[in-house]
Amino acid sequence: MSPNNMAPRPKTEGVAEQGEAIALLGEFSALLRRLGSPSVDHATAHGFLNAYQSSVLAPIELPAIARAFQHAARGQWRELLALDAQLSAEPLLQPFADGSRQIGRLQLERLRPLRDERLTQRYLAAVESGQANGWHTVVYGIMLAIYSWPLRQGLIHYGRETISGLATVSGDAAPINHEALRAWVDQTIVDLNGAYTSSIASP
Repeated sequence: MSPNNMAPRPKTEGVAEQGEAIALLGEFSALLRRLGSPSVDHATAHGFLNAYQSSVLAPIELPAIARAFQHAARGQWRELLALDAQLSAEPLLQPFADGSRQIGRLQLERLRPLRDERLTQRYLAAVESGQANGWHTVVYGIMLAIYSWPLRQGLIHYGRETISGLATVSGDAAPINHEALRAWVDQTIVDLNGAYTSSIASP
């Protein structure tokens, strides 16, 4: 079975449950709009956005979501914990760490009632004890698996929402051409197709 189709037997199904995964991105985008990134020079908005897309989103975040999805689908607890630790050691993620952990932990609280989802409960306990960080990308991958949302569809939604959210932050913080920025967002979303495919194909 391919990773794109693999998912655990969901305890609940439907649009409402998939909406929980969508809510994660909506809240993260909202947080970005409020906080921005403390290390970003918004006077060079396009430079930051291009760097983020090529250095963080495509090579780190999308594969992290795909791996979290696969580990959750297979019940691979140790591998999930190792992924969390790997992300914590990634220097390029540090400007986004506080927002990521804040939203990831908020979303984990929404999963607390799912007592029969053993891996999710163990991850929640690890976050609460300080053994894990609760990265929003890891939580998002877990949610896609729990709610049987196709991985590629989830990655596409993540890319669109995250790029749009960061573009809004940059556009609000710097005097730039907003029409050009919107065109960049649209083109970047298209350009991410290859990253979605490679993330799904990676072990």
